[in-house]
Amino acid sequence: MRKLLPYVYQTESAYALRNPQFCERYGNMDDEFGFDLEVFARTEHYMRFLYEEYFQIKVFGIENIPAEGSAILAGNHNGVLPLDAFMLLLAAANKHPSHRLVRFLSHDCCFWGVNLRKIISGVGGVHATYKNAKTLLNRGQLIGIYPGAWRAMGTPLDFSYNVAEFHRAFVRLAIETQSPIIPIATVGNNEVYPLIGNSKTLAKLFDVPFFWITPFFPLLPFPISWTPLPSKWAMYIGKPIYLDYPRERATERELVDCITEDFQHHIQRLVDEMLMMRKSPFKGWDDEELTEWAMSANNEFATRT
Repeated sequence: MRKLLPYVYQTESAYALRNPQFCERYGNMDDEFGFDLEVFARTEHYMRFLYEEYFQIKVFGIENIPAEGSAILAGNHNGVLPLDAFMLLLAAANKHPSHRLVRFLSHDCCFWGVNLRKIISGVGGVHATYKNAKTLLNRGQLIGIYPGAWRAMGTPLDFSYNVAEFHRAFVRLAIETQSPIIPIATVGNNEVYPLIGNSKTLAKLFDVPFFWITPFFPLLPFPISWTPLPSKWAMYIGKPIYLDYPRERATERELVDCITEDFQHHIQRLVDEMLMMRKSPFKGWDDEELTEWAMSANNEFATRT
């Protein structure tokens, strides 16, 4: 119980004692998208419990996120809820040497209702539009994007780590804003809420991309139905990929499609290699083996481009 006390409640001032660099950097930021350091602090400690104690995430390559300037963090998106976005958000804020904020592009349904909108906007989320992404990149900020979008989150457990087809917009953004792409490969997120079905009727009724059915939801009562399974996670952050093309080539569909497809295959290969080393979803990895792999992981895509 004593171990859980630091995760029970946290104010902005308490978070500032733990992470003064982040608070100094973003505390007075004038942000029209709604970032609020107080909301971030009150949300961070819950997510940190999942990060440190529950999922026991192993993150490799955090130093590959630039200390300054714009970048597009893009990777595979699995599982029913976007917990992977929150985990990457915490890694960049708490573990990165420059304590950076990742602005995640979020689906419209993430902003339903005053309370949910306040939380998502408060921790840095923005509506997923090309204009918003371009605005943030031109200001030298980090954006987080899952190019597989909601298609990836609606993947049944049998195909859980088959990377969904990527949308090309992030490549176009990278060329147009001259921002590097940071590849993110995550394993462990799909087992948190294993998807066994999707009710299209209920999805249409609630106007959401899909309505998940898990072994617990919606059959069991709240909060049991929302309790995540304690899968073990690993996240690999690859070296920056600089697309050496002039801005005007951002509209060349053939070029953009080719890079998008190559990048998708690159992420799939990383995910597959991580899965091959995993003992089981709830036992995770051998630390030494995973660390050795991460140190020697093939970054050919970054070199080739």
